[in-house]
Amino acid sequence: MGGQDSEGEAAAPDRDVLVRASSDVLTEAFEMLVDALGGRCLRSDGFVACDLGSPAEDLNHVILRQPVQGDRGAAVIAAELRAFFPRAHGHTIWDPWPSVDARALDYAPADVPLMIRPAGGDRPPDPPGLEVREVADRRGLEAFEGVLIKAFPLTGLVAGRDRVFGPRILDHPRIRLWVGWADGRPVATSMGWLTGGHTFVGYIATLAEARGRGCGAALTWRATLADPAAPALLHASTLGRPVYRRIGYETITTARIWIKTPSPAS
Repeated sequence: MGGQDSEGEAAAPDRDVLVRASSDVLTEAFEMLVDALGGRCLRSDGFVACDLGSPAEDLNHVILRQPVQGDRGAAVIAAELRAFFPRAHGHTIWDPWPSVDARALDYAPADVPLMIRPAGGDRPPDPPGLEVREVADRRGLEAFEGVLIKAFPLTGLVAGRDRVFGPRILDHPRIRLWVGWADGRPVATSMGWLTGGHTFVGYIATLAEARGRGCGAALTWRATLADPAAPALLHASTLGRPVYRRIGYETITTARIWIKTPSPAS
């Protein structure tokens, strides 16, 4: 993985290789969801877009496959995505090479650390009172979805009414999900995608009333070691970054996400 600079980021030239690999990993991961659940993919010059048919921007993803060629290039991508996604479907663009300001294109930008952890290691014991179970049936999946809708949160979805993935995801051999339970209630989630050479870790969420107890770390450990022989990759929130660093993740670079929230029905 190479060395680290003073800010804890992986040192060049390894950084460029890992940033390119992150685009490959995210593309494979979100194409897996379309493969598992249905939906649509658009493979265009410079990006891949995956629409799961949900209004939530955190479920429909666009992964840039190369740096954007300035404001004009960003405008071309935005036009293609307007034609691809229904207005009622939000989406998120993952940009590992941030160079443009997408606000003029009606996207909300957010900069996030892109982090990686080497393969192997042993997870510590779970915090007292937390039981972590891998999702294997509809009851577990409904618990996962209920926590994710409330804690992530997922725009336009209501816990107890809406489904996020549906039962077909349970049959995919390279997607694994976990739920953390406390006092008989589901309180935290994580997901791991076993891609070619890496595990992508995502949908780490903890209900507000259960935060600060180590639940997020315990669920992150499960997804991180879904394949103990593979390094793990994730995008970190401000809240999660210190947790991930304690687990052994280091920052590759700061990526940018462009967020398009769903448009209200006209």
